[in-house]
Amino acid sequence: ASSMWSSRSSSQIREHDVITAASSKSLVDSRGYLKFNTLHEMIHNATLQHKDNPLFGTYHDSNQTFQWTTYSEFGRMVRQCQTLLLDLGVKPYSKVGIISNNRQEWAIIAAATYSINASLVPMYEQQLPKDWTHIINDSECNVVFCSTEEIYLKVKKEVIPNTPLVTEVLCFDDAMMQNEPNSFHGALSRIEEA
Repeated sequence: ASSMWSSRSSSQIREHDVITAASSKSLVDSRGYLKFNTLHEMIHNATLQHKDNPLFGTYHDSNQTFQWTTYSEFGRMVRQCQTLLLDLGVKPYSKVGIISNNRQEWAIIAAATYSINASLVPMYEQQLPKDWTHIINDSECNVVFCSTEEIYLKVKKEVIPNTPLVTEVLCFDDAMMQNEPNSFHGALSRIEEA
């Protein structure tokens, strides 16, 4: 099933940044520790308090360097992903499946999922499609993210026909062109441009 992404505009995302930046003065306590009550608040406040600091480094073999993502960039991508999840029909208490090893997108989806009070259902890349099918059905996932095009194609062919609650499958792999309808990065960029 295709979804219409980007029902929320980038101006709404920027407006959120302005409002939250105004309150950033009270993000730490008298000892200098970050203040938070929930996991979502911790992530959100950290992206404001440490906005210019590097958070994730992705190593590129081609030029043997790291490309760094700052806390601020991470926060922006989490808000974009939150918009994407809402556009895909994820609501509080929904289940979001992810078949991936550790990577930046995993953290973005986890933070966005937690921010709307939904649950993340992680699965291993090495599991069999029948295992993914069982986990997705048992947890009642309605959206699934896949790390590679190979896994994405297996899920579309072997899992989706047997998982009636899944409405959307997206892929992180850079091999999938960003303009592909099921590209995670393409979906985020469409939200940014809206």
